[in-house]
Amino acid sequence: MSTQPGSADVLVQRLRDTLAARADEPSSVLVHERSVAAQPPSLGILRPRLPAPLARALLNRGITQLYSHQVATVEAVRQDQNVVLASPTASGKSLAFALPTLERVLTQPGTRALYLYPTKALIGDQLRALQALAGALPADAEPHPRVAVLTGDTPRAERVELANNPPAILLANPDILHYSLLPDHRRWRRLLSGLGIVVVDEHIRRFVGARRERIAQSLHQHIGRPRLRAHSGLEGTLYCQGDRSFFDQTFWPPCGGRCTGLGPDDPRVVSSRRYP
Repeated sequence: MSTQPGSADVLVQRLRDTLAARADEPSSVLVHERSVAAQPPSLGILRPRLPAPLARALLNRGITQLYSHQVATVEAVRQDQNVVLASPTASGKSLAFALPTLERVLTQPGTRALYLYPTKALIGDQLRALQALAGALPADAEPHPRVAVLTGDTPRAERVELANNPPAILLANPDILHYSLLPDHRRWRRLLSGLGIVVVDEHIRRFVGARRERIAQSLHQHIGRPRLRAHSGLEGTLYCQGDRSFFDQTFWPPCGGRCTGLGPDDPRVVSSRRYP
């Protein structure tokens, strides 16, 4: 048993002690307990390598190797494939799509990305992670990517600034997409015309009925609707956190695949069952 602070053993013991103090029968506070042996990480080699500024940013963050599912995700996005990534919690999913996003921003000036999350807490988590990685880029990296948030609480003056001078990565929720970005797409043309990557968080699967259908239809307008794409220049790689069932439940039932213009063999599913 490990006694290191933050270890799983210490956490389980803390839960056992805390719950036992509240239970009539202390021995029943944990119904089942099982130890899983550690597994060696599945690492990958990315070729061609990441741009030098991005590679240095990873080294500055203490990251010297990538997991195989991260490499597979970068390779798929490089090939303009739509991607669904399914891997355990804390397995590096955020980095898996942050890397191809920042790679495009650095190598294709004017590229923008839209990240969709259902809650402000998730948006805040991603904002901190992206700002930390972007902040680790060398000071002379050009263009230096900017990350911003657009929610219902964003002041009007800040919204005007975001529309006139859009960030490289915009974090928002699906309602902002449906009620602000698309209806007012002329004002947001600078953002939408450079849109290269759309990231959809799996927690959006909690939306049901008409609300989820509205999300699918909105993404259809971003990726698969020729008239609006021609008008506003919208086109991008759809990237989902979750699994194939999440993608199917979110996009296929409401519109039979017509919403996004994707076939039954699209997207590419990248999965990993291992905890790093």
